[in-house]
Amino acid sequence: MGAVQLPPVTVWSQQTGLQADLRTSLRFCDTSPGTATISCADDIIRLRREDKLWILPATPCRMRISIQLLGRVSGQSLDMGQVARWIESCNIWERLKLRVRYCEVPGDSALSFSLQHPDVSASLSCPPTAAKRELQDLRCQVEITQTPNTRHLKKRKRANMNELRDETGHQAAEPLRTSHLNRHQSRELLTMTNYVHNRDFYNILQAAITVLVSGSARHLTDMTVRQGNTAHALARLVPAVFNVPYIKVISDRAQHMSTITGALTAMQTTVQSPALKRKLWNLADRGGIEKHLWHSIISQVNPPSLPGPKMRTIGQDEVGAVRDAGPEHGLGSNLICFGEDLLSPNFQDGIDESFEM
Repeated sequence: MGAVQLPPVTVWSQQTGLQADLRTSLRFCDTSPGTATISCADDIIRLRREDKLWILPATPCRMRISIQLLGRVSGQSLDMGQVARWIESCNIWERLKLRVRYCEVPGDSALSFSLQHPDVSASLSCPPTAAKRELQDLRCQVEITQTPNTRHLKKRKRANMNELRDETGHQAAEPLRTSHLNRHQSRELLTMTNYVHNRDFYNILQAAITVLVSGSARHLTDMTVRQGNTAHALARLVPAVFNVPYIKVISDRAQHMSTITGALTAMQTTVQSPALKRKLWNLADRGGIEKHLWHSIISQVNPPSLPGPKMRTIGQDEVGAVRDAGPEHGLGSNLICFGEDLLSPNFQDGIDESFEM
């Protein structure tokens, strides 16, 4: 299968004028003939909505990121080893419970990272009706340019002109050679103001990776998403790879699947209500009980909200205390809920009829 191109993402910093343009593609392992063809990101969304596709991380699953500095910042250089540490330390990975490790490849200009899951829940939580695809690698090209904010540029230019005017008046009585030297130093000062510090590159990369994965930059100060779509964010597009909390929710509910399927299957012969019995048999004829249970799980469960920088996250030393307090506060509950449309639009009426008899 060829690469699937994702819509471009553009993030801009209002304070520094740095802009990051991201071009991303997904590459999957070879699949057996006859499976659905994926040509764009919308195909992935449609097949996932129909429970016909479940994308898993391959072994290994790589993320390759190449960075280019263009335009006004093209004269600067970045230490790629330091950039790799920046990407590894992005806050979004901790929020998604993912482990990202830099894998140095000699002679490769792109930075290569491995995506590591804490367990194999992604493989065990696959719906039985969905075709499995393994994501082999993600390739992202990041182009960083600088498009200064005109408002900040005017303020800076006005301040520089005032400083230059004061300096010229102060040096008016000095020899001509000294005046030329001072003007040369002033021009050097103005040139240095265009230099971009490493912390600004770090901030724009942090924002770009966050928007690519989560689709939002609302927790990042002075960052604007100029181009991008939340629906195409990696955590929503391929949640079994990039959204471990979502997989945890699916896995917790899937462990009850066999019990519920067995109970509903037994009800086909033991239930007293003719209406409910007929609905259960119709359910079996329309693809099986387990298929509809999976559809209910996928459609009813929403990805949990990602904690932002202001939201407190639980530390490793507090896990035991939370586990002990679980039963008291309901954290240890295994309650599984399904929508009223699990079996058919009138399934609830059939249940009511069985209790009335």
